[in-house]
Amino acid sequence: PGESSTSFINRLEHQLTNKSISVSGELVDPFTRLLILLQNTPMALVIDGIHQIGNENVVRMIRTCARNLKNGSRLILIDRTDPTLSALERQEIVIERVGSLDEEAVKELVKHKNGPEAIIKDLVKAARQGMIAGHPLTLNVALALFPKDEIPVEDLKKKSARSPAAFKDIVEQGLARLSDAEREAFHTM
Repeated sequence: PGESSTSFINRLEHQLTNKSISVSGELVDPFTRLLILLQNTPMALVIDGIHQIGNENVVRMIRTCARNLKNGSRLILIDRTDPTLSALERQEIVIERVGSLDEEAVKELVKHKNGPEAIIKDLVKAARQGMIAGHPLTLNVALALFPKDEIPVEDLKKKSARSPAAFKDIVEQGLARLSDAEREAFHTM
C-alpha cells in the first residue's frame, strides 16, 4: 500500500537481478521493466485485489504480461470476483478466487482434494458462519498441507475468514509438518 509502481519495480529488480533494467542504455517505464523481468527471470508474480485496480493501463499491462510469460514465470491473480479476461489470457494466468465459498463449493473442494467425508458437514457449517473454512485459499492450503486425519478442522471452524493471521497460522502449522527439503520446495513455488 502506498508504494508507487516505480519503487515496486526497483525493489523487484534489485531482489531478482541486483541491477536496473534498461534498453539501449536507457531506463524504461515500469511496465516495460516488469515485462522484461517476467520474460527473463523465472518468478511467480502475485497480484492481489485486481478488482480494486481502477487504472486501465495496469489492467492492460497485466494482459500484456500474461501473453508474454517465458522461462517458467507465472502470473497469479487473487481476487474476490472473476476478472474479465479472454480464454487465452485465462490459460496463462492462475486465478484464485478469494470470496467466501458457498456450501456446494466447500463440499466440491473437499471432495476434489480427497478430503475425508466426515469433515464436510463441520466445514460447511463453519463457512456459513463466516469462519476461515469458507476462505478458498486457506481451505486449499489446509487440504494440501495436512494428511486427511490431521486437517485442522477446529482451527478452520473457529477462526474468522477476515483474519490474515488465521491464514498465516494454518500455513505455519502445515509447513511445520514438512521436512526441510519439502519446506524449501514449497517456498520456491
